[in-house]
Amino acid sequence: MDKKIGFFGGKFLPLHMGHIYSILYSASRCDELHVFLFINDKDEEEMIKYSHFPKDLLQGNIRELILKYEFENYDNIKLHTIDCSKSFKNVNNEGWDYNSNDVLDIAGCVPNIIFSSDPDKKKHFEILYPFAEFSLIDPDRGLFNISSTMLRNDGPYKHWNYLTKSYRSLCAKSIVVIGDKIYRERLIKDLSKLFNTSYIDNILVDQDEIKKKILEARFNSDKIFFINAVDENNDKYIQFYNIHNYRFSINFTDEDVKKYNSINLLGDYDKILKQGILRCKNIINN
Repeated sequence: MDKKIGFFGGKFLPLHMGHIYSILYSASRCDELHVFLFINDKDEEEMIKYSHFPKDLLQGNIRELILKYEFENYDNIKLHTIDCSKSFKNVNNEGWDYNSNDVLDIAGCVPNIIFSSDPDKKKHFEILYPFAEFSLIDPDRGLFNISSTMLRNDGPYKHWNYLTKSYRSLCAKSIVVIGDKIYRERLIKDLSKLFNTSYIDNILVDQDEIKKKILEARFNSDKIFFINAVDENNDKYIQFYNIHNYRFSINFTDEDVKKYNSINLLGDYDKILKQGILRCKNIINN
C-alpha cells in the first residue's frame, strides 16, 4: 500500500489549540504529515505592530521554537520553516503565490492529501497540487473556537484556555514579592492558592537553580506566578528578577518602593491580602 503523505501549513501567528487540533487530526489521517511554518517579515509587520499579543513572541524564530517544542515527540510529524520573502512572490499584497515546486523540494516528497481549515483554499490547492486530495478541517471552528486574529486583537489572557502550554508559560506574568519576611511568605502562598498558580519559595540558590525554578514555575503557572525574593538587596540576583513584570513591596518606605519600582502593600496582613488580590486581578485584566 502506498504511503499516505499530508501537507498542512500556516503562519501560526500565534500558534493556538485550534492549530494543534488541526495538525493532530491531519497526522491521524496519514502516515507522514509535513507541517510548514510560513514566515514573511514584510507582510507580517503590520499585524505584529498593532497586536495586543506580546510582539516579541510573534517573531518568526519564536514561532519556530514553539512549533518544534509542541511536536518534538511526534515521529510522523515533520516540521519545515519557509521564508516566503525568499521563496515566494507576493500577489497584490493579498497573500503568497505558493511555488509548489519549492514546497515539494523542502519536504522532499509529494503529498497525497492537503489539509486546510479554510474552504476558500480548495481551488487554490487543486491548481497547485492536482494529484492530491483536499481535506477540510473544522472550518466553523466548532471544536476550538479561536483564531490567531482573535489572540492578536484581544491579547493572550482573554483566550487563555486556547493558548498552547508553551505560550502560556511565556505569557505568564511574574510578581516578585519583597518586604517583611513573615507577611511575604504568607502572601505568596495565599495568592498562589487563590489564583490557582505557582510560586517560588526559596530563590536564594545558585544561578542555574534559579533559572530552573523560574522555568518550572512558568510552566506550572496560570497567567501569573510569584517569586519570594529572599535576598532582594543582593544585586547578583537582579538579572533573574528582571524577567518579572511586577513587584509587590510589603510595608516598605517610599524610598524603597521607588528604588525597586514596586507596588506597595500597606497595613496589617488582612489589608495586605485584600490589596494583593485586587492588584493581581488588575494585572491579569490589563
